[in-house]
Amino acid sequence: MRFFSVTALVIAFASESFAQNEDLKEDYSKKLILLPIVYYTPETKISAGALFVKNLWKEKEGHTSSLLGSLSLTENKQTLATLAPKLYFNRGDWDLSGSFFYSYYPNRYYGRGVNNSLKDPEPYTENNLLLSLGVGKNLYSHLFIRVGTTKDQRKIVDSQPSGLIAGEIQAVTEDLEVQSANIGFEWDERDFPQAPIEGAWYRITHSWFTPVDRQGGKTLAPFRKIDFDFRKYTPVTTRWAGALQLLASEVQGNYVPFQYLNFIGGGVRMRGFYNGQYRDFALGMIQTELRFDWRPNWLFSIFGGVARLGRHLDDIPSSESFYSGGGGVHYILDPENRTKLRLDMGFNGKERGVYFLVGDAF
Repeated sequence: MRFFSVTALVIAFASESFAQNEDLKEDYSKKLILLPIVYYTPETKISAGALFVKNLWKEKEGHTSSLLGSLSLTENKQTLATLAPKLYFNRGDWDLSGSFFYSYYPNRYYGRGVNNSLKDPEPYTENNLLLSLGVGKNLYSHLFIRVGTTKDQRKIVDSQPSGLIAGEIQAVTEDLEVQSANIGFEWDERDFPQAPIEGAWYRITHSWFTPVDRQGGKTLAPFRKIDFDFRKYTPVTTRWAGALQLLASEVQGNYVPFQYLNFIGGGVRMRGFYNGQYRDFALGMIQTELRFDWRPNWLFSIFGGVARLGRHLDDIPSSESFYSGGGGVHYILDPENRTKLRLDMGFNGKERGVYFLVGDAF
């Protein structure tokens, strides 16, 4: 009860403080939104902190440059900090995005491969510092090209002396740095990129990763990843809208650090599973969601999905299927970009997860 009570108070606070008054027609194009947050996920348990969204300038409808930041502490003794700018130029023909992310994160490791997922996962703690930068350019009509680079440092600071994590450390390292570059092509018709009502978004991305042992004792092999991510958003009636995601992804390499394998779980992929509960090289997934426009800035949703994992995408048709579904409540915190607070409950037949997060799942 305490979680639902606190969550209700936070949503009510946001509603009273930041809801758009239809009579005043408040201008959100340079709005600063600052509020305390209390949220819950299966990975963090109850968490508290602060969130801000600062809108900077508006290039066109649904394309307002913004800066989002958050800091939170969790019941599981985790620390998470994020700073993420999204900048639009020349009427949205150019965009620049970045991310700074830090976490101190006690977590669970379930193992590699669908058949090796542990019933009693191993605890471990990881320090993570990630910096990324991406640039997008409109080439023609709705066709974009995107390039990006990321520097990701991960250090396992606490784990069991024997077990699967010890094997991962022996095969790779406990102090890992991965530098990556990516290029992608997109067909983007979405009306609001952060939370679309209608349109399509088709992406093909190729990423190259170069891992380095920061302790200097090992030479690690590079690997790569190919993603096909197709999403469609369609109004069904005046108050109902549908969203569909088809995802196919494969990581290719001799031995890939477990953090970079494809996975299901968490608040984005197959809600109801623990984040990373199942990991493997290849993933095929379908997710769908129906969203009901209940009243200004408030929506209800129902969702479901099916996913399969395997060593290669060729293995997906014969792999085991995983199912999840559920429902949620969404509140539009920032009407300028449709930035949302989202409370979802997902089920997978055996377990459930409750998620109070920022932004749509897809």
